Amino acid sequence: MHRIQFTVYGRPVPQGSMVASYNTKDKVARVHHVQGAALAQWRASIRLAAIEAGAEVLEGAVQVVVVFGMVRPIRKSKYPTVAPDLDKLVRALLDALDKVCYNDDAQVVSLYAGKVYSTRTEVIVKTYADEAEYETTRRLGEATKSDTSERQLSMSSMWENGGE
Repeated sequence: MHRIQFTVYGRPVPQGSMVASYNTKDKVARVHHVQGAALAQWRASIRLAAIEAGAEVLEGAVQVVVVFGMVRPIRKSKYPTVAPDLDKLVRALLDALDKVCYNDDAQVVSLYAGKVYSTRTEVIVKTYADEAEYETTRRLGEATKSDTSERQLSMSSMWENGGE
């Protein structure tokens, strides 16, 4: 089994909707992300953090565990139930890790994701050691015994303690 863990600092940027524009002078249509520049910078930060942590392109089934750190708003709420949407944050992360941690995000067969108030985003990407490990995860819908490292426990407590 191969496992990589890394931290990404900064404000997570969602990979949201696409927008089409048309340049009448050049007669060229373009499609781009709503938050193009910010999204490109966030994806670059993710890739850099993964590479610095020793990422290699994994083969086979992959599991991703991520806790996104969100800036706490002035109006305090126990849970970060406001934008950006978790699924759009995950989309940006998975696409950023293409060709860095795996060949294609279609290899991700298991994903655990959450949002907390914090200044950092924690990520674990790992391959499944064998079919039994995947089956246990699939049936139980929770992390397996191999995920009880100090880092995983730290992420769990970060999640439970609201990013602290």
